[in-house]
Amino acid sequence: MLFAATARPLGPNAAPGVFWRGLRRVAVDGTCWNAADTVANDEEFGRPGNTRPVDKAVFPQVRMAALVELGTHAVPDVEGCRTGEVTLDARLVRSCVPGRLVLADRKFLGVPLWQSITTTGCHLL
Repeated sequence: MLFAATARPLGPNAAPGVFWRGLRRVAVDGTCWNAADTVANDEEFGRPGNTRPVDKAVFPQVRMAALVELGTHAVPDVEGCRTGEVTLDARLVRSCVPGRLVLADRKFLGVPLWQSITTTGCHLL
């Protein structure tokens, strides 16, 4: 609740790297990291499959996708759960508003996802 109440872009107009041609630059990307090996983390985050004999990773892994303001690295929105990056990225459309340039990496696939971003008035690269 604290994150939702306070997370927002922070960069002023004159801050280096925040704007390009009048558009606030943000990037969307996903990541995952190992969590402590506890029962609670295992139940909450799960363990991805791999080639280990027991077919599970050594540690539970937290997956997340974030919308990050370039120039300040402020995080106006984040989504996390047990699903893949493309699914998480789609949930970040809620933070796309006119006047932003959203940068996405090569894993950002699918016409529906591109259309959902651009229909908000955002530009997408």
